[in-house]
Amino acid sequence: MYTHPADLRVRHRHQNGAEPENPPPNTLGLHRVMFAVDDIHDTVARLRAHGAELLGEVAQYESIFLLCYLRGPAGIIVALAGQIG
Repeated sequence: MYTHPADLRVRHRHQNGAEPENPPPNTLGLHRVMFAVDDIHDTVARLRAHGAELLGEVAQYESIFLLCYLRGPAGIIVALAGQIG
């Protein structure tokens, strides 16, 4: 009998009750939130000073937004969007 790999992850997670330290993006529950900010670079600097970790880099979406993801000390992923111009 074929079992899809996603089924194994869900069963494994429920059997032992433990959540991974850094859950994958499709984990149930609130693990990420997005904010619009005026100055993305300043906001990233202030959040890093409080223990946030920049995931990847600040990226530009077309000529409209600067976007980035940070993981906070509690493991919640925070996405930031700053409009260009």
